[in-house]
Amino acid sequence: MTSGKKNSQWLEELDDVLRAVSGAFLFGIPLLYTMEVWWIGSQVDALDMSLSLAATFILLIILDYGAGFRMNKKYVWSVSILDSLVALAVAIVCAALSLKIIGYLPSDLGLENMLGRITMEAIPFGIGVGISDHLVEGQKAQGEDPNRQQERQRGEEERTAEGKLHGTLVDMGATALGAVIVAFAIAPTEEILFIASRQSSLGILIIMSVSLVISYIIVFEASFVSESKRMQQRGIFQHPVFETVNSYLVSLMVSLFMLWLFKILGSDQSYQEWLNYVIVLGFPASIGGAAGRLAI
Repeated sequence: MTSGKKNSQWLEELDDVLRAVSGAFLFGIPLLYTMEVWWIGSQVDALDMSLSLAATFILLIILDYGAGFRMNKKYVWSVSILDSLVALAVAIVCAALSLKIIGYLPSDLGLENMLGRITMEAIPFGIGVGISDHLVEGQKAQGEDPNRQQERQRGEEERTAEGKLHGTLVDMGATALGAVIVAFAIAPTEEILFIASRQSSLGILIIMSVSLVISYIIVFEASFVSESKRMQQRGIFQHPVFETVNSYLVSLMVSLFMLWLFKILGSDQSYQEWLNYVIVLGFPASIGGAAGRLAI
């Protein structure tokens, strides 16, 4: 096997894993901000955890035949079982890291309680991994009519500054809409206050960094619907890094508005508390914003 072919296989594997991670966060982030899941996770025993993981694994095998997380896969039992094991592992790792980031997997929690919380959160994350390929455009872009490709390319090249501004505003609007859909259900809950109260300055920076990285992966690296088109757009902020940062700022503004709307922010609170609340809510809001950008 040549070195180039090996590199191609590794890159394809990386794309599949990034797609799995993106699907995990898109589906699992709402339940990450649900304290009932944390509490249930602290109460389950080893048998409950084993049964939950077994049920999730069986569900992933079933989902692999209709979706899964790989773009190119072979529908044979042995491969499906191995892929489902990988999907479950990705879900567990994403759930554990997410709980650690928001401060609800402290080292003094106890091993059984830690495993319980990870197991409960891994269920929705696993479902997200299992359906992630359902969102992949994949070969559709390659099968596009050549004449339509040329027409679209000419249209992009002929865009005026006004057209670029319009495209940027559409992106911002889609980001805001996606952020509102996710943040609206989370903003009025006590989870925001609990999570924010556990964060240090370093913790807030980590949440910001993870929000940016996950948003970037969802839109530009996971091969989801419209991802290939986004790389060709010519808006004002259409460079992947600039668009990610700009969209994150939009998500933070949406988070600020949601927190103000539900009276979470008060004049008796410090600006540091405000900042913590906004950035904590900005994590799920930015993921919703990324999903919104994929929808256009």
